[in-house]
Amino acid sequence: LSFEDGFAAMIEETAPMTDNPLAENLFEGWSVAFEPGTQVTALAQLGDWLYVQAEIEDTPVRAFIKMDTIF
Repeated sequence: LSFEDGFAAMIEETAPMTDNPLAENLFEGWSVAFEPGTQVTALAQLGDWLYVQAEIEDTPVRAFIKMDTIF
């Protein structure tokens, strides 16, 4: 589930965030997402999900996003 070292990536399209990529009805009711252009650090991979860290309003945020939303 982890990379030896994280790597920098750029969000290419709106990337809804989740703390549990294995849940049913994954994004139902969610309105939190990384916006395009957000710089993230990929910390781990789980299937086609990336566990990333970024800052939102100077607050560190970690979440899973779909891998196809990054550049």
